[in-house]
Amino acid sequence: MVDIFSKQTARIATKIGKLTIQLTVYEEEGGETPEKGIHYQIVLKDVNGNTVRYSADRGNLRPYLTENQITTIETFLDNMKTKAAEMLT
Repeated sequence: MVDIFSKQTARIATKIGKLTIQLTVYEEEGGETPEKGIHYQIVLKDVNGNTVRYSADRGNLRPYLTENQITTIETFLDNMKTKAAEMLT
């Protein structure tokens, strides 16, 4: 049985467990320009190696990038999509 009145200690992140950047091009539908996703996820660990969750440990990366960085990433995604299409032929 859990003692709901026991003192809880705050878990503090002490290291980065993993940092993931996900680049996605969603399939075109009806001739529309495909959406390009740039998202991040950070896995933080406490001293015991347990994951510590924060409200900002994942989300859209676009607000943190310059226009030049976004353009470069989108160009890269377009090039990768072209290479993927070549594999279909």
